[in-house]
Amino acid sequence: MPYLPHRLSQLGLSLAIALSAAAAHATAITGTVGPDDVLSPSAYAANITGMAYTTGGTGTAFGGTGILFCTDAFKMFPASDSVHAYDVVGLAGQMDHLSGAVRGEDYMNWVFDNYYARIFLTANGDTNGAGYGFNSALWEIRHDYDGTQASLSTTTGSIYAYTTPSYVEIVNGLKTADIAQGYRSKQYTLTFLNDQNNTYQSMVLLSDASGAAAAAANAVPEPSSLALSLMGGLALWNRRRSRLQSAA
Repeated sequence: MPYLPHRLSQLGLSLAIALSAAAAHATAITGTVGPDDVLSPSAYAANITGMAYTTGGTGTAFGGTGILFCTDAFKMFPASDSVHAYDVVGLAGQMDHLSGAVRGEDYMNWVFDNYYARIFLTANGDTNGAGYGFNSALWEIRHDYDGTQASLSTTTGSIYAYTTPSYVEIVNGLKTADIAQGYRSKQYTLTFLNDQNNTYQSMVLLSDASGAAAAAANAVPEPSSLALSLMGGLALWNRRRSRLQSAA
């Protein structure tokens, strides 16, 4: 009986490894970028649909849809429903100050974990620029952060002029939070993208925003859980067989 859960576990692990390896080795992503007011009228964020990634010249599905947030304050946002191709880069490929790249990626992940649902997802129709402030905090990391806390400022640098209450809250949160080295979100996956047309903004692709819950609901049971279920079913079947034999 242990053979079945073992095989299921192997199958799930192999699939997870294959998907992770494919995404990790993607060199470019293409897709259709939707309107920039998809979630908040004051933010530079858009759906991207029909995504495919290219690695070694082969196009393969990359999960279909996601949300793009611009990380570049000084270039153009894509026109609605336009097809764009992006190079997959680390945050180091976007940062104005390379010295801030390592911790900057920690900070980006922390911002999405702590403010995306609370500030951005509730910002639709806002009059106080909450969605824009969320975007501005991403710009603060990309353009101004140099690896020092002092470089995160709501009063100096290249981004502070875009001040909104949510921007101030997030930047001050970054300055005071105890964010672990190597911090990565357990809720979201962030992929940093540079548009192959240099006229347009660099992006961070947010994926798995709802996939985590969907995966949990449809997940293959852990081997121990599945084994217990099978053992319980076997015990119930044995009891029923015994009763039938006694009645006979």
